[in-house]
Amino acid sequence: MVVFDACSRIQGRLRCLSDCAESLINGLPFPECICYVPGEIEFKPKKPFTLFIYAKPEISSQKTEILCTSKHRIFLFGFNDNSITGGRWVRIKTLFDSGALVKFDSTLEWILFSENDLIKTNVSDSETADSWRLVVDYTYILNPLAKNGINVLPVDETAVEQLHSIPTSWSLSHDQALVNFLHKEVWKWTAKDFVDSVENSENCGDASRLLEDHDSFAWYAYSEVSDLTLTMKDGTVLRSLTICFTDEQNLDNPPPIPSMVSLYGGMKGLEEMLLSYKLNSSDLVNGSFRMILEESKYVPSLKLEFKGYGICISDLQFEGTINGLEEHEYFSSLNAAVKAQESENSIASFELDFIQSRTVLLHRTAELLDSVLAYIVPFWEFSPGSFGCMKVLQNLMPISKMRKNLIKDVLQKTVSHKDGETPFLYIKRNFLSTIKSHKDTVFSQIYDGVMREEARRGKNNSDFRFAQNVTQWWKCAFIGEGIIDHGGGFRDTLSDISEELCPSEADSQLLLPFFIPCANQVGFKFVLLCLFYALCY
Repeated sequence: MVVFDACSRIQGRLRCLSDCAESLINGLPFPECICYVPGEIEFKPKKPFTLFIYAKPEISSQKTEILCTSKHRIFLFGFNDNSITGGRWVRIKTLFDSGALVKFDSTLEWILFSENDLIKTNVSDSETADSWRLVVDYTYILNPLAKNGINVLPVDETAVEQLHSIPTSWSLSHDQALVNFLHKEVWKWTAKDFVDSVENSENCGDASRLLEDHDSFAWYAYSEVSDLTLTMKDGTVLRSLTICFTDEQNLDNPPPIPSMVSLYGGMKGLEEMLLSYKLNSSDLVNGSFRMILEESKYVPSLKLEFKGYGICISDLQFEGTINGLEEHEYFSSLNAAVKAQESENSIASFELDFIQSRTVLLHRTAELLDSVLAYIVPFWEFSPGSFGCMKVLQNLMPISKMRKNLIKDVLQKTVSHKDGETPFLYIKRNFLSTIKSHKDTVFSQIYDGVMREEARRGKNNSDFRFAQNVTQWWKCAFIGEGIIDHGGGFRDTLSDISEELCPSEADSQLLLPFFIPCANQVGFKFVLLCLFYALCY
């Protein structure tokens, strides 16, 4: 595999993103290197398998099947990201068995490419760039020594031209509309589309939240052997399962990985072993391990068994079919969604083939942005030119895989109150019935006190955002009460603020006009306190 120096690769991708931004701003074709599609590539089977050849890039289309062995050679072309969400649909040009041409229906030309079944035979991985990512790196790296001995595989000229062309009427506003359309309208499958319920063994956390979209959740197992039982939905056929063994809240101290992972399937309580792996850190890709099932059929129950103490799982990702529909049929969903909103959508007037090509390029650009985002935000020192570039590229964030992590990272790294900076406040508590002005409320006294503390430290303002490890946002002394605050006084002020914002008694005076009680406010005080706590946190 071609590997470029990390620093040179990052700098090169930043240069490419700058050119992509210029293309987006001016309505020009993207750089040719990001439009790269390799030409014909020869493959051989890793092991005997059944090759399905389809009439269209859809599982439901007409197909034929051929048993391939180590003697077969398969020539493929059209590696054009036809699937954004998982495997790739590619075209088959010719098929040979022991040097003899294998004939099949000429109307059948598509296969669902899998690197688990096929391996290249006609190129050397160490010397040839054969993907758009490597070609982008090769093109934009300035060091000529890094390119020595590396060849770029010939391109599929028809596919590249299709990606590179752009209608004269297409503009940045259309790209923005397409990105928003992809984010909102084109369906995406999640774990809960495949799984009805999750059960876990004893001495473990509650695993049911793995089906929810929570970036911060991680399931921990605290016994030597632990398991998860997944009840699969009717009509689901699983092809692969990816397990993420990371904890986003504890990246500095990553949890151990299991020594062994086994997958069982069948009727619930009668599952039989399907796969089993011994794991080490080199088997993981970005903290994740992918299990590929050799036989695709409906399994009512799956059981994952892990060996190892303190393992952590933050996500389960599935690939397969639901009621006969492939997640790989991304563009079928895109085309249907565009047609359904033709009267309301500015992109519906363009050819669907162009919309597909533009979707590929936008996803590629978003992937490039994701790969360098950690070096840009939030410690980016920009010039007027680079600011314009980033302002355009931010339009790709709805389809970025890093957008949630970015928001969380920016919020954590831009907090104004850090450990050791706890303000000390003097609070005079009054009975609600004696308060004549909002200035006398605990809420206003805390606000004014924190602002004075910030001014004393040379800060002009406070956003009342506190670091995650700060559990007490202020310390206070209650005038005339003789209370020393070791945490209890702080909690008292939160209760006082909640009472002031929305009194528990319906006929009490409303001192702060921020909330208006509704007729049915049972339990509202508790909800308000939790809301206030969450907003400040």
